Amino acid sequence: MIYRICTDWKRLLTKMGCALEIS
Repeated sequence: MIYRICTDWKRLLTKMGCALEIS
């Protein structure tokens, strides 16, 4: 999942926002 790629602070901020940056 793309969420796993995101850093911890990113997930805390917002999973959706993190996914958008990865996409």
